[in-house]
Amino acid sequence: MTNQTDESAPSGSVSVRVRPGDMDTLIAYVEKQGKIAQHNAETEDKTTAVVDTDARIKNLTEFRDTLRKMLGRNGVTVADAVQIQEKLAETQAQLDSEIAQRKILANETEKVQWKSTFGRRGQRQQ
Repeated sequence: MTNQTDESAPSGSVSVRVRPGDMDTLIAYVEKQGKIAQHNAETEDKTTAVVDTDARIKNLTEFRDTLRKMLGRNGVTVADAVQIQEKLAETQAQLDSEIAQRKILANETEKVQWKSTFGRRGQRQQ
């Protein structure tokens, strides 16, 4: 986002997620582009969400595997097979959803959110 009027210098702001080890490189790059008027980095503790999601993934995976074994047993009737298939599809959908959620959490926990407001070097921000 940029701002430029007759009374003010061009300015902008940015918000990105970066790995903690890349923070110094990012700040150095942005400082070369213009004066950083203000910046902050934020992290959020998502330990509980990660642990809960990992546990749901483990449990759903085990349940899915059990359902698959049930399908392979001798003597499974067509009606039972249909019910098992339905539950298997439902379980796999839940598992896929939890895996997607875990990837989102990984992005949020492995990176720091960095926000900056910047403008032209040597000019005062309004």
